[in-house]
Amino acid sequence: MAGPTLLSALARSSLVVRVTWSGEVKAVSALDANDSLNPANYTLTASTVPAVPLTVVSVAAVYVGTVLDVDQVDLTLDTEQTPGATYSLDAANVVGVIGTTYTSPTPGTPEAPFTGYVPSSPPGRRFVLWDMLPERTREDDVTEDLHNFIKCLQDVTDLALADCDRFTDIFDYDTCPAEYLDAILYGLGNPFDFVLTDVNKRRLCSVLVAIYKQKGTDQGIINALRFFLGAEATIRCTARDDTWEIPLDRLGGTDATGQTCTVPDPTNDRLVLAADCHFETDDPVEFTTTGTLPAPLVPGTTYYVRDVSGGTFKLSATSGGAVLDITSAGVGVHTVFNRDPGTAMCGQGYGSNWVLGFEVLLDIALTADQRQQALLVIDYLKAANIFFLKLFEAGVQTWP
Repeated sequence: MAGPTLLSALARSSLVVRVTWSGEVKAVSALDANDSLNPANYTLTASTVPAVPLTVVSVAAVYVGTVLDVDQVDLTLDTEQTPGATYSLDAANVVGVIGTTYTSPTPGTPEAPFTGYVPSSPPGRRFVLWDMLPERTREDDVTEDLHNFIKCLQDVTDLALADCDRFTDIFDYDTCPAEYLDAILYGLGNPFDFVLTDVNKRRLCSVLVAIYKQKGTDQGIINALRFFLGAEATIRCTARDDTWEIPLDRLGGTDATGQTCTVPDPTNDRLVLAADCHFETDDPVEFTTTGTLPAPLVPGTTYYVRDVSGGTFKLSATSGGAVLDITSAGVGVHTVFNRDPGTAMCGQGYGSNWVLGFEVLLDIALTADQRQQALLVIDYLKAANIFFLKLFEAGVQTWP
């Protein structure tokens, strides 16, 4: 089978030339002699004078989104092309791919001509060194040696002006050279000091402000862990007395872990607190007792508040559901606990429940380095008045 041929070459920047082949080419390894990613398979020749000689130092596959473009590669050069100069690209040894079969190597012809990349410049600029010389000097240059020498200087000048024009690129995290990314992140107040690739540094720049806006919320932690680690997280507020505190001005009682309640008249399904009720509609609550709870209440089961009035309220089995039918007063001392994890973790005021403890459950296991990243992210993004208690990875507690 005949090998692939070059269709075109196009300068995409001063250091990159895109090559298009006549069909799919092998793109497996730069170390393979017949591979399109091997820079030794490409030769560049200048067709005009002056023109700086060029050498291909690396070759990269081309992707459209996440899909490999099988008939194109990008050549990276050792130095900038001479703007406007004419070059020819020759390629040899590269084999094509048809199904699972490799073709014969490309024969090395025809060559693909292209024009050296010309950087954009502001409208109206004219900075031509030859025109700055005295007219008599230009007239005396009958051999054009001086003209060719000035062209070489013009080449360097144009590239220097292009660098000056790109100065503002260093403020754009999408286009700036990689060495400026750390400075941009520092300027944005990046609190995460773990090692990131250049690609992830650019991604972090793009979302850091959004991360700031979600600081102190459960969704902020979930989004950040997904961003940095690719892990899906669940935030779980612990329902234990030693990790919960409900303010006295919320429940109106003297016990910071709950409020005593009674059912004086089961026929009206209403529970009565010792002081004014500070519950709100749809607050999730649980009960404990020293004896037997009013039927049909079960210890540790979540119920939802409704019909709040003064120091009394009713219950439903589901959020927004029908009134739960209370059929007895129960025996012993009954205590109700507010188990609403949303107000503190969701950033809605920090004044309703003051949930002090939460756990993070990840769907995957982490490496030691990733775990340190996760702990740093969680510690930074949690609300100041909330304690991070435990980290679980794929169902296993890994911290502390």
